[in-house]
Amino acid sequence: MRRALSHAEQQVSTWGELAIAYLELYAKTHDVFPGWFVTRAAELDRVVPKPPTLKAWGAIFKKAARLGYIRRTGYIPDHHRHAAPCPLWTSLIYSA
Repeated sequence: MRRALSHAEQQVSTWGELAIAYLELYAKTHDVFPGWFVTRAAELDRVVPKPPTLKAWGAIFKKAARLGYIRRTGYIPDHHRHAAPCPLWTSLIYSA
């Protein structure tokens, strides 16, 4: 994850800052979500440039959990990743 994040920041020096800010905003407006909802929304919103590998987002989710924005509450099957388990996150900063 660190290498993936470093690679993303080589292309866009503020990528990590943009990504954590986006995830914080997402967590404020969504109570429970799989991780890929965030990465897909960021891609569609074009606020955070798509990193060379989506593994860069792993470091962002870990940081958000450390900061108290989110907590992993389980896993769901993910059809986007060949049915590999996908983390399910609960927002700790959600405000309806």
